[in-house]
Formats: sequence, C-alpha cells, structure tokens
Amino acid sequence: MIRDWFAYLVAEQQDVVKGALRQGEKASGEKSKLIALNPHLFYHLIALTQKKSADKLRSTWQNTEYKDRVSNLDAKIDAWGLRGLLDVFRFPDINMAYLPFYSFVIRFTFTLAKPYVSRDEQVFYIIDNPVSKDKMFGLPHVIPSSWKGCLRSAIYQLGADQDALKRIFGSAKEAGEYTIIQSGKSGTLHFYPTFFMQKSLEVINPHDRVRKVGKRPVLMECVPAGASGCFTLLYVPALNSMSNEKNDVAMHVVESKKPDVIKDVTKDLRLISEGLKAMFLTFGFGAKTSSGYGIATPDLDNGQLTLKASGIKVTEKKEQELQAPEDAFQKYLLEDGTVRAEFLGQGEAGLLSNSEYGIKKPLDGGSLAEFKRFRNWYRNFGEKWSHFLKESETSGDRWPGWTFQDYDGLVEVAGQIERLLQLEKEEKQ
Repeated sequence: MIRDWFAYLVAEQQDVVKGALRQGEKASGEKSKLIALNPHLFYHLIALTQKKSADKLRSTWQNTEYKDRVSNLDAKIDAWGLRGLLDVFRFPDINMAYLPFYSFVIRFTFTLAKPYVSRDEQVFYIIDNPVSKDKMFGLPHVIPSSWKGCLRSAIYQLGADQDALKRIFGSAKEAGEYTIIQSGKSGTLHFYPTFFMQKSLEVINPHDRVRKVGKRPVLMECVPAGASGCFTLLYVPALNSMSNEKNDVAMHVVESKKPDVIKDVTKDLRLISEGLKAMFLTFGFGAKTSSGYGIATPDLDNGQLTLKASGIKVTEKKEQELQAPEDAFQKYLLEDGTVRAEFLGQGEAGLLSNSEYGIKKPLDGGSLAEFKRFRNWYRNFGEKWSHFLKESETSGDRWPGWTFQDYDGLVEVAGQIERLLQLEKEEKQ
C-alpha cells in the first residue's frame, strides 16, 4: 500500500521529477517542490544517479527540516484539533464493570533515561532506521505486541516457570502441514499502545575491530531521553475452559470466590510487577537493548493499580494528593477536565502564552494574573485532574485502588494486595 502511494506520487509529479533529474543542481524550483511534497521520495529518486545531491539533501533534512517538523509536536496536535482523539488512545478508558472479578489495571507515566529505538514499517524513508510511528498521528509509539514480547522476556529472565508464562502470555498455535494440531490459548494480559510526543536523531558509529576506528556514521531515528509516555496494562484472570460439544469452542467462566483464581492472581501480580521493574530499569524495551537503549528512570507519575474486588478496604494513605482546581479556574476547563480550545496556544503546557493571552483574550477569560495561576496549576495537576474526572464518570461500584511513585512502590503494592487477597481467601475457606 505504501509502495502504491509513492508510485502514485511519482506518476502525478512526473514532469517535475523528470525536470529535477535532468537538470540536476539547476532545477532548484522542481527540487523544492518535490522536497515539500515528500523528502523521502525525492531522496530515493536521486540517490542512485546523484549521490552528492542526495547526501546534501539528507544533511539539509537532518539539520533544518527535521528539527522544524518534530519541534513542539504537542502544540501541533492542539492546532490540528486532535487532542481529544489522541487522548482516547494515550489514556484508554477501561470500564471494569464489564470485567470478571480480580481483574486489575496498572497504569503509570514513565520517562526515558536512554533513547527508545524501534523499526518502522515504512519502506521509503530518507534514513535506513526510522522509528515506529502510528499511521494516524505520525507519532512515535510502542505497539502492544512489542510490550508483550519485552515483558515476557523480562519475566522469563527473572526465572518464571513455563506454566506461569503460558498462563500470563498465552501459547502459540502449533500447525502441521495442512491443519492446526493444537490451537493457541490467549493469556491474561492485554496491552495498550504508548505514544510519545518527541522524536530525534541518534548517531552511532560502528568501529572496525582491527583498526579501532569508526567505519561510517549511521543515523537512527529515536525517541530521545527525557520523553515520557503512558503505559497501560489490563489483567483478566485465567478462566476455566468448558468444552462446547457442537463446535469445540472454548467457553470461559470465572468464579469470583474460587481459591485457585485468587492464588493465580496474586502470583501473577507479583511476577508482573517485578517484570515491569526489570523491563524498564534493567533489560529495556524496543531495539538495541543490549546497547543500553530503552531504559527508563526510576520515578513514575500517576502510578495507579485498580483491582476489581469486593470487600477489600484500602487503608494505605495515598502518597500523592490530588489538587482540585480553584472555582475561578472552571471557566478555562471543559466538563472532562481538559482545556477549552480558545485557551490553547504556544505557551507552557500547551496553553496561551502571556503575549497571546493579551492579544486574543477570550471574552469570558479572567485577568492575566489569574490565567497565569491557572496555567501553573494545569502544568502540575491538569492531567491528573482530567484522569480523576474520567474515572469518576464510570458507573457502578468504585473498586479499590493503590498509588505508587516508582517501580519499587509497584512491587510493594503487589505485596499488599497479595496479603489482602490471602486474608479474603482464608475467610472464605
């Protein structure tokens, strides 16, 4: 599909392409038109016949155009009116009312200590190593299957047994020459994509083993250190299989009071929490993890674990209190806690800067001093307040939740839940 699109562009701009290739350096107008259309396409068109021109184009793209395209992606998303749609994917809303008991959700925002590297599926690109980007927003992301593979590898390296790995991550289908010998089984974990709002270029220079000097610098597109992303994981307990004699389809049922379910959940939660800590801090995720890429910092933001269980009272004090907005700030916010479009701009946290607010101050806006206070509050607490409102909208029972600020805190929370569920199990026996 991507090749077909590039072929269409070449056919559509055939006269411009021929003029640029025929006249070489003189066809600056045609080249500018093609570069504006798609620099990756034009680079591959001239790379075979005009090597110097191609290298110059890539250098220009690297030093100027690339920086312009990736600067302030957050503000561009707001300018395009895609903030609300993007947040649906960045912070998925999981309604636990429809899930079986002892399901849980782990969510936190992490920050990269080392760049994240992955391989995009795009065929034509101006460099050989583009980072994986989603097709809708063009933002770097980690796809769910990548999270699953990296976490499975981390838990395996921690020494987990095969039964636990199969229960948590499922098993693959085994196929014979013509038929499936054994159907695969889905695991208990369900992952969600992680989006980043930053990307940059990393340069590596492989060295000759004999001469001990660099061979040729290689450009890699990456998500830089310091970028943050939201990680979301859903766990649904392993369910008992019931064979349907008519079509032999696996039907799944969970009994909320069954001791074996509680035993598996507590064991899995411990493995998952320790695996997440190992994946983010030790083993890394993405490509080139053996070279130190894909490592996160120890501290987390908005760390929360929510468990669907009845009769459990969370007595632990929250480590971080939520600061609600002042009454005067409500004029700047929508019902879901996000900022109204007329107050978005190029300033801090994607809001209007002081100069912008003075020029195009909305009629229902307050004074500049009040707006500055609001902007400061939104930078520190706006995202947490929006999440709180979204969770409050969910109908049904409010399930117990625990907060944590680092990976050690997540492991500690897993231990607390294990003790609480063990007490519940003993009471029901």
